[in-house]
Amino acid sequence: MSSGLPPGPAQFLARISNLLADCPADGSPGAVFLREVRTSFALSAWLACRNPRSGEVSWSGPAHDQGEPFPLKVAQEKGGLLQAAFVSGLESVVDANTISSRTPERRFLSRGRACTWAFLPVSAMGETVACLVLAGEHGRVLDAQILDSIREALPVAALALQTSRLHRELETRVDQRTEEISLLYDVSRSLGFVLTANDLFHLIATSLSRVIDVDMVALTVLLPDDRRFSLRLSGLSEMSAIRRIHREAMSEITRLTGEGPGRIALNITRVELPADQPALRAEDIASMVHVPLVIRSQAAGILSIASREPGTFGPARMRLVYTISNQASLTLDRISTARVAETSRIHSMLESMADGVLLLDRDLRIVMS
Repeated sequence: MSSGLPPGPAQFLARISNLLADCPADGSPGAVFLREVRTSFALSAWLACRNPRSGEVSWSGPAHDQGEPFPLKVAQEKGGLLQAAFVSGLESVVDANTISSRTPERRFLSRGRACTWAFLPVSAMGETVACLVLAGEHGRVLDAQILDSIREALPVAALALQTSRLHRELETRVDQRTEEISLLYDVSRSLGFVLTANDLFHLIATSLSRVIDVDMVALTVLLPDDRRFSLRLSGLSEMSAIRRIHREAMSEITRLTGEGPGRIALNITRVELPADQPALRAEDIASMVHVPLVIRSQAAGILSIASREPGTFGPARMRLVYTISNQASLTLDRISTARVAETSRIHSMLESMADGVLLLDRDLRIVMS
């Protein structure tokens, strides 16, 4: 303002409303709000935003000259001012010299030049989406008039932050869904050319690796003439990790079929990745799923996927995995039916021949006589 006085509640609300109204949906309303708070009131200000899904807290907006006031790990500590703002929606205005020693932020706030600190929850529709942290430096006092002006604009800022977050989430979901549809189209088109269970496994493993951060993909096939456990490693893996996914897959098969898996061949392939990636250990596996492949109400196999990243298999990813497993089940059914038809045709041909015939496989084992 031209008079040099800070704006009143109505003036600051109108200014913030106009600025945020001009901010695009994919813009940064937090940065716009912070700049105006710093400019209008000559305060040090930071905005800590929380992801409602993951609970992670991060600093938002343009960086302050003095850096961050404290590490955000204190947001996870009980009894903290930031945690009180997010969990209970409690506002705090404290003096750095008299703040309780039990407060996790105390050891950081008392080091700075500011004497007075404020933690203001930024809430919309009953949800605290952020916390505005204010500091009065160089003798600047956080008086009631300044805080009232900022409080008046907080609901508008909260709605803008929430709208921006929802817009980003929608864009992310659209991108994921588009990627999934493209993948499913490629898979369905390629399945028509799959002739063996081994070809099916490589198609599934390669396809899933395009959209999911996986470390191991395994396909256990339980066809009458083809029983195998095929494993694809995305990099280095210790035997403990391999044994874990194999053991859990066999346990799942026992649960599905009601009997032990019996004799199953083991086939392992590995994709070369940068050497700086550490080898996967059994304890590193944070996410694992097993999806059955069913043919005519009978378990024909199981698809197993493991990742070192926690929360890999959310609802969207599981929908994709189940869709691909259903397609794999249909392909296994087609492969099995084709083999039965081919065997029957060969039997009919042999029975019509006067001479004796032996059919051998590549290992010179007798297949049919």
